[in-house]
Amino acid sequence: MESRSAQSAPQRPATAAPTAVECNRLAALFNAGRFAELEDHARQLIGRHPESGFVWKMLGVTLQVQGKDALAAMQKATLLMPNDAGAHSNLGNTLLSLGRLDEAAASFRRALTIQPYLVEAHYNLGLALKALGKLDDAAACYRRALAVKPGYVEAHNNLGNALRQLGRTNDAAASYRQALALKPDYMEAHNNLIYALRELGLSDEAAACCRRALALNPDHAETHDNLAHVLSDMGERDQAIISYRNVLALDPTWLGSGAACWLTVLYFLKEDWVQCRDMLITSQEVKGIGTEEYMHGRIYRNCVARLLRYFEQYGALNAQAGERDHLYVIGESTSLTAHCATVDYRGRKMRGKAEWIVGCKQWHLGNDVANQHKSRFESIAAALPSRSTILLSIGGLDCFPGKGILEICQKNPAASLQDVALATIGGYVAYVSRIVAPYGHRAIVGGVQAPCIGLVQSLPDTAQQLVAFVRLFNAILKEKARAAGMDFLDIYAMTDRGDGIASDDWYIDLYHLLPRAFPEAFDKHCLGCD
Repeated sequence: MESRSAQSAPQRPATAAPTAVECNRLAALFNAGRFAELEDHARQLIGRHPESGFVWKMLGVTLQVQGKDALAAMQKATLLMPNDAGAHSNLGNTLLSLGRLDEAAASFRRALTIQPYLVEAHYNLGLALKALGKLDDAAACYRRALAVKPGYVEAHNNLGNALRQLGRTNDAAASYRQALALKPDYMEAHNNLIYALRELGLSDEAAACCRRALALNPDHAETHDNLAHVLSDMGERDQAIISYRNVLALDPTWLGSGAACWLTVLYFLKEDWVQCRDMLITSQEVKGIGTEEYMHGRIYRNCVARLLRYFEQYGALNAQAGERDHLYVIGESTSLTAHCATVDYRGRKMRGKAEWIVGCKQWHLGNDVANQHKSRFESIAAALPSRSTILLSIGGLDCFPGKGILEICQKNPAASLQDVALATIGGYVAYVSRIVAPYGHRAIVGGVQAPCIGLVQSLPDTAQQLVAFVRLFNAILKEKARAAGMDFLDIYAMTDRGDGIASDDWYIDLYHLLPRAFPEAFDKHCLGCD
């Protein structure tokens, strides 16, 4: 006779639903933050209740919180509970984290069909739509979330981000302020407000915002970085250097990468060659980051590295600034290449002194919108000695391939390159004339150099359009400048080898002229208005 101990114990049949006690235990583990234990318990329950959508939902949530693959569990929960808004919203969150944006948006919409006032689904749908570039739709989602939950600070902040990308910077600033009214220590909103204020040209207010944020968190590297940029916008170079050095000390392997690049340029402008060389070394050693602003910083840093080698080769570092009158060169990175260059202008020996405006296009100065570039230009004009001589080295970015006017016309095929160029240049020349006149400054309008052969060869599909457009742009710029009573420095005529392309001999890299180009241009290609 078979012994009783040898017989298998009877198996409990699987059932669809766990007991209320079992469900309550899952919820209690989640609320206690005991996620690993919750995962183990949920898996055990699934073995007994494989058709329980609630258990699958809890498993998915705890996997997601732990950074584990939650997709299969989330999908199973929605299959078993097709009318559960929370399950669809959770699936949307998982898909969003995986970058499957269209699917995430569909899940959030399904959740909202079931439960129209599910605030998190409105908010997260906004995140998905913003990532898809549907900014108006994203803003509408954030507003619907705020209609349900007016105190939702993250929704105020992200509404500001969407509005800022839409160019509605004043409205964005209002959203960031609302977020800060609800949560004064919200550092992300502080820094987003700083970005908006910078774009509006409100540098004093942006600096005050930085300092308020740093009073809350003195070691916040991003805020120190923003303060450095604002101080640089204001022309407060010594203070900007202190702030960039704070960034480098606090975050040497991330934001410090960009800070070291900006420091390289600021020391170059101060003609502190020892510190400039030190920062060239430092900016090589720190880890690079991929943000657009860092990429710009790296371009400037690499340009300065080449300029410093050039100056060392030709002994330009030994020239004393006091030996010459100043030629104030206002512009983007092209102003750096004229820094320290010695030119002859109207019988005077002059030495280039760069007044750098990061990212400045003619479009920024010629349009009707207040911005940081106008603010900086106007502060430079006011700070210079009266009756100064200015070289305007602005326009290269307006002609840059894939940016500026070419980009505008690519996005709007109905727009004419000539019409957009006429409007841009006309507004720019009129603005500059109006700003410099009260100070008696003499403004020389610098042309845009012909694109170098190396750049043209790197653009097989668009090179012909670029070459033709740069020729057109310079022709209009020359006409408008001389009509406004300004001298014109025809750098294009100097660099054009006859086919609208420049020899690499004029260039220090693919985008910037050698310093020797400026004395050559003033000697042979400066067209007086009288």
